Amino acid sequence: MGKNKDTVTLPRDFKALFLSDSHLLNPRNGAAAKQLQILQQSQSDELFLIGDIIDFERIFEILAKNPDITPADFPATIHELFKILEDDSKGFPDLEIHLRYFDVIFAKIAEGTKVTYIPGNHDENLDAFEGLVKHGIYFAKSHIYQSEDEKRYLVEHGHRFDPGFLQRNTAWYRIGSDILDHTMMADNWIGEQIPALKGAFFIANTTKAIGKAYIHSYQTNAIMRAMEEQVDGVISGHIHKLADKEIGLRDIFKKAAAKSMGIKKNDTIEYKNTGDGLTHGTAIGYVEGNEWMKIKPKNLDKSQRPTIETDNPHAQYRATTLEFLQESWEANLTLTRMKHDARQATAMRTALTMPAIGAWGKPA
Repeated sequence: MGKNKDTVTLPRDFKALFLSDSHLLNPRNGAAAKQLQILQQSQSDELFLIGDIIDFERIFEILAKNPDITPADFPATIHELFKILEDDSKGFPDLEIHLRYFDVIFAKIAEGTKVTYIPGNHDENLDAFEGLVKHGIYFAKSHIYQSEDEKRYLVEHGHRFDPGFLQRNTAWYRIGSDILDHTMMADNWIGEQIPALKGAFFIANTTKAIGKAYIHSYQTNAIMRAMEEQVDGVISGHIHKLADKEIGLRDIFKKAAAKSMGIKKNDTIEYKNTGDGLTHGTAIGYVEGNEWMKIKPKNLDKSQRPTIETDNPHAQYRATTLEFLQESWEANLTLTRMKHDARQATAMRTALTMPAIGAWGKPA
């Protein structure tokens, strides 16, 4: 394993920077400024956006609150969408911070940073861009990153590492999302009443810690996936829990199974998790000298954190940001409408083929 540093101060140059779970365009987001600060105060050869960067799932939940509309009625432009998000949350002052997130990314691309976007479960429709480059951002479902010591790391969002019951019953994701949304609402109210606690998200983060009780199963699945890919480590997000550690394979497999698989006593796989930008504001960095670093907001200069009152140093890239978001929204709209139409057609076929039911539940 490369050298590990638990904390890092910025500004800093990185060979690679890994962020995930920013949940941009979610009006409840309270940590976007923290990840934006990381982006603004860092330079990197490569930047990996590892899924759930834009929270399209939350956007569709907001739109679905109106029972009288279907996906065919959803707004066609990103500006119309912004207005709906602002109305739903009775104001969305941090929208400017969310937009600056992409402003700085496009500035980095102009400076030569290679940017890879790997969609997650909240922005999964962007898988439609797989293999394409949009305004300098390359889209992929996964990536293999190689470090200076020639170790190979699988980079994925991580929703495919979830326990099987979650992947088979996606309604649980919606329930979890609703619970998190309400706890964030409570945290935001507390922050308004007690300014010193603004952005702390004690309730939401405590709830996430409890709700992620499956974390051992998640890590096990991640390690098994890494073994399948024959890599030395895995870098993911998804569970909003910053981590950088080695996991012993003997700790995962029973002794007999480990022996039959040829696993030796000291065999390990590196597990790294980027945390999130929804309530924490964290990232993972890799620097020259084969050193991995966990980036936490508490180690950054809070006086340098961007706010909507501070000038935007990358305002010249706003047009590109809006074009990118418009194209991303259109891709989501197209796929969402196709899925809706397919469900409607299936329901119609089912209704036409079902026998008429008479009294006592018997066929008429």
